[in-house]
Amino acid sequence: MLVFLVLLFCLINFTLSLAFQIVLFQFYFLASFALGVVSFYCRNKGQKSRLEQASLLCGLRKDKPQSV
Repeated sequence: MLVFLVLLFCLINFTLSLAFQIVLFQFYFLASFALGVVSFYCRNKGQKSRLEQASLLCGLRKDKPQSV
């Protein structure tokens, strides 16, 4: 009976630690995914603003009349 209780305790302990590791891994994966999305969005936003600045310099904006 005592051996059975010890084995049951070890099994519960192993299951809880495994579940905790899985939850921790999922949290790490979601955090890294969110960080990647945010950095990708910020990088694209920066490229867009740089593209707008370049088009302003070249006079390619449609809202600004081009000087001939």
